[in-house]
Amino acid sequence: MVQRWHAAAVLERMCRIMPGRFHSLPPMRSNPPESPILVACLCAAWCDTCDDYRRVFESEAAQRAGQVEFRWIDIEDEAALVGDVEVENFPTLVIAQNGRAQFYGTITPHARTLTRLVDAALANELTPVETDEVRDFARRLVLSSS
Repeated sequence: MVQRWHAAAVLERMCRIMPGRFHSLPPMRSNPPESPILVACLCAAWCDTCDDYRRVFESEAAQRAGQVEFRWIDIEDEAALVGDVEVENFPTLVIAQNGRAQFYGTITPHARTLTRLVDAALANELTPVETDEVRDFARRLVLSSS
């Protein structure tokens, strides 16, 4: 008969068998730590709306420093990162955490819209995005920010 052991049970048993050998091991976590929320704005250098919105975006980033990571992405300069994501209008926002997209869409270029979306992300009130292209982009985005 094969016995199945959980890592915690194996470690506990090893500590009893060989006392003093495993006392310096860190405590085990049941869940990995949450990565910070990442807010990315997809824009283009030639877009006047983006140019105006950048000040709003940077202001929100300054207010949320240390709490949320913000990233401005020019879709032409960083085309490989953006990949197959369809950007139909500007500004387009992507909010991601742990490699999962929590929001994707074109927003009105107003400070209150951005603030409400970031507040909703912090409160875990956003519904994950289900399209493959956006999920893949969110993974690339988080990896490129690490």
